[in-house]
Amino acid sequence: MADQLFTTAYAGSAEVSAENVAAILDQLLPSNLGMVYIPDLPKRVPAGQPKQAGLREAIAWLTKEVGVDGTIPVADPIDALLERKKTHDDEIVLVMAFDPDVEADVELANAAHDAGIRVVNLAAAGDDLVFEDEVTEPDDLADVVPPFEGGTPIEQPAAEAVSPGGQIAKAVEDGVSAAAKHVYTDTGLTLQLTINVPPEGLDTIARYLAPLIVGAMGAQAQQVVAAEAPASAPVTHIGTTGGPPTAEDPAGQPHGTVVYYYNTEAGTYRPARGKARAEEQRVFLTKEQIEEVRVKKLLA
Repeated sequence: MADQLFTTAYAGSAEVSAENVAAILDQLLPSNLGMVYIPDLPKRVPAGQPKQAGLREAIAWLTKEVGVDGTIPVADPIDALLERKKTHDDEIVLVMAFDPDVEADVELANAAHDAGIRVVNLAAAGDDLVFEDEVTEPDDLADVVPPFEGGTPIEQPAAEAVSPGGQIAKAVEDGVSAAAKHVYTDTGLTLQLTINVPPEGLDTIARYLAPLIVGAMGAQAQQVVAAEAPASAPVTHIGTTGGPPTAEDPAGQPHGTVVYYYNTEAGTYRPARGKARAEEQRVFLTKEQIEEVRVKKLLA
């Protein structure tokens, strides 16, 4: 059975920079791309109407990366997604430059959510939109433990001791989580990180945490590290550049692999969509190697 395709539609009124649009969509869209539905936006925006700058940046990026023939204008993104789900059983996603102050954005997002469609917010680092019915509340207020106000306190079971290995694992997890929430400004990257590490774990942290943090901070941090690396450092990558050409596949793609672009400067990967850039080379990854790339935070 073929892999399920990933079909997206686009909408929204918020402003999103071209750089953020490119970074988010490059990571969001997989190699098994299905349909790409875009709105047919007017060239001139009436006075008082949202200019939809972020959406226009997304359409420009998609037209360049996926191609004009691969971007399909539709009048109703929800209807188009649901019809595609019905006929091809694709995974469907509404990608929005979401502005909570624009009523049309709120109504469209709620309608998609009610229809069972995942909604991704371009204006919030590509995170999923959270709706009111998804907010977890206590089932019973009696389950909420009140603060101690005197009398005989109820004894709580002692906290389970955590081994040094467990402490190290928790420190790594906290470090990567903090790195993923970094703030980028014109002056660089700001990372606030506080973790407790047992003495016996310092060597492990030094060897493993730094690369994970750099990966979680995204392509900008990875490019800085790559630029500061010794020029003589050998460039290695996961996967293969292909085997000998055959009649079935003149490009020499090994059976059971997926085409990715490997950035030789940043050491990162992205699904092969459109033409490779000057600093990229075409590589073939197995499913296991793709998972390795994801675990090592090497997706651009």
